[in-house]
Formats: sequence, structure tokens, C-alpha cells
Amino acid sequence: MVHAVARGDLAAPTVGSGSLICLECQDRIQSDLRTVVNRWAEAQEALHPGSGGGGSERRTPRLDPPAPVRLEVVDALKVTSDRVWKLVVAVVDHYADVRLPDDQTTPGLAEWLSMWMVPKLASIPSAEEVLRCYWWVAEAVEEICEVTEGATVTVVAPDQCRAVINTEGQGQAVCGGEVKAVRQLDGRGDAVVQCVKDSSHWMPFANWQKQMAARKPRRARPRKLG
Repeated sequence: MVHAVARGDLAAPTVGSGSLICLECQDRIQSDLRTVVNRWAEAQEALHPGSGGGGSERRTPRLDPPAPVRLEVVDALKVTSDRVWKLVVAVVDHYADVRLPDDQTTPGLAEWLSMWMVPKLASIPSAEEVLRCYWWVAEAVEEICEVTEGATVTVVAPDQCRAVINTEGQGQAVCGGEVKAVRQLDGRGDAVVQCVKDSSHWMPFANWQKQMAARKPRRARPRKLG
């Protein structure tokens, strides 16, 4: 048995039936494959700096020069695609009854792997090969996350920024800007509360919640009668 995060642990991790890695590692494989799916389109858009957008209509035909390509994004997509295909080959080599999905693009295969093939990857008879599969997934998600930011959800939080700032001639003061909560959709980032006026003013959402709870007025204890 092998634990893909900390190989050689003294305490044996909890594993599923027939699996050679722990349940935590299986969850990480599935989560990382989902991240590849979620960020692939963003990485494609990041190929050309400043791409996207313009709604103006061309009046006269013209020959535009080829748009520059960000080579670091090209390299990241190549590595990500290569690692996903290595996983597919590993599954097909060990499970002859497996049928590939109709969508054989990199995100299509990553989604198929995350939905149906993680238990099979974890149950490949060779512990060394299971470990290689784990690190292929880790390399794929690391590469694509290097060139993308990930989708976020932003909501306005009912509070003001309490960061202390220096003002000209008036000493220190409280910022007072509105704050917003930012949450990573793909689960690879913790939620933070950030000032709208100054983005350098931020704190983890969990810490902000604790501060809000501490500022709530406490209910007075009922007096003992008699």
C-alpha cells in the first residue's frame, strides 16, 4: 500500500476497497482533475495577451498581423494534456473493458476521468504506477493553475474596512472602504474579505466572521429574582 501524499507513514491511512492510496488522495485526484476541466477554457483564452472583447465592427477588410502567443501558456497546456493522456493510457492498459468517451479533448477526458475512473486508477495493481498517476494529476493541475486565475464569486459584505492607514497631517485613521468577500469556485483558494478602495487590505473570510461575531452585542443575563 502507498500513501501518495506522505509515503511511508507509520499510521496506515484509510483506504477504499481494493485501493492502493488513501481516500484523501483519491479525493485530491478527483478535485485536481475537476480543476483542469474548469480552467481549460480560461487557459485557452490566455494564449493571446489582451484577447477577447472588442465589439467594434470592421468597415473595410484588412490583413492583421498574427496575434502574439504566450509561450508559457502553450507549454502549460502541452504538459497538462500530456499528463491527462498518460492517465487515460494507464486506465486502458489495465482495464480492457473501459470505453473512452466521445469527447476526447483534454477537458473532456479529464472530466471523464474525474467522474468515473478515479477508483480504477487507485486500484491499479502496481503501487508504483498508482503513485505515478497521482503525480501526473498533480503536475497537470499545477501547470494549468500557473497560467490561470480561476473563477471567483464576489459578494459585497455588510461591513467597512478597518485597516489603519496614514493620512497627510492627520496621523492614523481607519480606512472605512466597503469590503467584499471573494470565493474561489474551484475550491483551490480560501475565501477572503477584501477592501474595495485598497485591494492590499484583506483578511481570510473565517477571521472576518470571527471579528463580526465578537462585535455583536451580547445578550444581558437575566437577573436572579428573590
